[in-house]
Amino acid sequence: MNMPDITPAQIVAACGQVIALAVAFGVDLTGDQQKALLAVAVTIGSVLLWVDKEIRKNRAANADKIAAAKEAARPVHVTVQPTPAPAKPARARPPAK
Repeated sequence: MNMPDITPAQIVAACGQVIALAVAFGVDLTGDQQKALLAVAVTIGSVLLWVDKEIRKNRAANADKIAAAKEAARPVHVTVQPTPAPAKPARARPPAK
């Protein structure tokens, strides 16, 4: 839970691949434009990692509250026992002759 799911290197690599793909399809980007796009990717990646760190820190600080909320939201299983039918009254015997 301490490690981010995505690292800055992965973000920069993905952006570099997108830039290479765009150039391969004919988008005219100069070297300076490519460097600028990678710099933006690094900045966005840093912001994403900071946000991820804050979310993980807050989850860890509130782990007991989160566990209590999950326990409170857990479904309750109730077993209902059938009610027995009322006993039939005994028939009175007719008087003997």
